[in-house]
Amino acid sequence: MSSNPIESAAVPTAKRFPAWKPLLFLAILCVGLYWVKWDPYYHKAFVAIEKHDIGKSILADSYDSPWQAMWQYAQVYFLAIWKAAVLGIVLGSLVQILLPPDWIVRFLGRSRLGSHLVATLAALPGMMCTCCAAPVAVGLYRARASASASVTYWVANPVLNPATLVFMYFVLGGGFTLLRVVFGVVLVFGAAWLVGRLAERREVSGGRSDISGGRDTALPGDTTVRGSANGAAGLAAGSVTESNAALDRTGATALPRVAANTGGVSVNTTLAAAQAAADAEARKPFLQRWLPALWQLFLSTVPVYVITVLALSLARVWLFPHVDGALGDGVLWIVFFAVVGTLFVIPTAAEIPIVQGMLALGLGTGSAGALLLTLPSVSLPSLLMMRDVLGTRLLWTVAGWVALVGVLAGLVAYWV
Repeated sequence: MSSNPIESAAVPTAKRFPAWKPLLFLAILCVGLYWVKWDPYYHKAFVAIEKHDIGKSILADSYDSPWQAMWQYAQVYFLAIWKAAVLGIVLGSLVQILLPPDWIVRFLGRSRLGSHLVATLAALPGMMCTCCAAPVAVGLYRARASASASVTYWVANPVLNPATLVFMYFVLGGGFTLLRVVFGVVLVFGAAWLVGRLAERREVSGGRSDISGGRDTALPGDTTVRGSANGAAGLAAGSVTESNAALDRTGATALPRVAANTGGVSVNTTLAAAQAAADAEARKPFLQRWLPALWQLFLSTVPVYVITVLALSLARVWLFPHVDGALGDGVLWIVFFAVVGTLFVIPTAAEIPIVQGMLALGLGTGSAGALLLTLPSVSLPSLLMMRDVLGTRLLWTVAGWVALVGVLAGLVAYWV
C-alpha cells in the first residue's frame, strides 16, 4: 500500500482525451502553414539563390504626405500578412481546445530550459512574423503554458525562422547570417530566462502559490489544487475542488496554475484527478467552446494590432529618415536603429530587403546588424498583443532586452 496520502486516496479515472482533436489540430496546422508559409517560401528560396534578392524594401517608396505614406504602408503591410494573421488567430484559439491540457502542462508548463527548447522547436516550422505569432503565444499561455515558454515561442518564430536565414545567406551573405543566428539564440533564450525569473517574482509577490522550484505548472480542467504547507494531506482531504465551472476571460476552460511541489504528491496523479474534474467542461460541443475562445482572442489582439500598425505607418517617415552618405555608423546610430527596430512592425523577412537597400544608400554595418536583430524580433503592436501574458513590467523588460541585444549585435558588426 502506498505511503503517499494522495496516491492512497480514491482518484477518479481521467477521461481519455479524444484522439480526433489533436489530429484535427495537426491537420489544420499543416494545411495552414503549407498555404501561408511553406509553399511560398520554398519558391522564394530559389529566387534568393538565383538573384540574390527577394524583392524591394517595404520602406522604398516615398510620399509627399505622411498620411499618404501611412495609408500606402499599411496597405502593403496588411496585404503581405493577412493570411498569416488569420492563421495565427485560428491556431491560438484552437490550441486551447484541441490539444490535451496535460500535454501543454508537461512540455510547456515550466520556466525551465526544457520547456524553452520545446517552445523553440515548435516555433521553427511556423516561421511567422512577431505579430502573427503573438496570438498563438497568447493561446498557449491561456492553455497553461508558462509565460517564459510562451514568450520563447513568440520570439523564436521570427528570429530563428529557417526560411529567413536561407534568404539572408544568399542576399546579405554569411557574416550577417551568422550574426543573426548567434545573437538570435542569445535573444530568444535570454528573453525566456528573464521572463521566467520575473514571472516567478511577480507570482510570489502577488500572493499566489502557483510557482515552485522554478516551475510554472498547471492542471487541466476547471480544477484548483491547493499547494499549501499541508500539501498532500490537503489534497487527500479533498482540496482538489471544482471552481464552480468558472470560465476564464477566453471563454475556454479555466486552467489554474498550481505549485508543482505539493508535499510529495505525484504530478501524474494530480493531473489525472484534475482531468477527471474537467470532463464536464470537455463534454461541451466543440463549437460552443471554440467560438468564445476565438472571439475573445480576436478582441484582445486585433483592435490594438490594427491601431498601432496605423500609428507606426504614420510615424515611419521619422523613424526611418532618408539615408544618404551622411548617415553612417557609430554608437548613437546603432542605438537609434536598435530602438526603432524594436518598435517598428514589418512582415516576415522584410528586414532583408530593408537592410539591403539601406546598405546600398550608405547605412553602416553596425546599424544594419542592429536592424537585422530588432526589426523581426518584436514590435510595438506585438508587444501590446502580448500584454495579457507579460503585463506592463515584463512587456517593457522584453522590449529593453531586444533593444540591448540589437545594440550588442550592431557593435559586433561595427567592430568586426
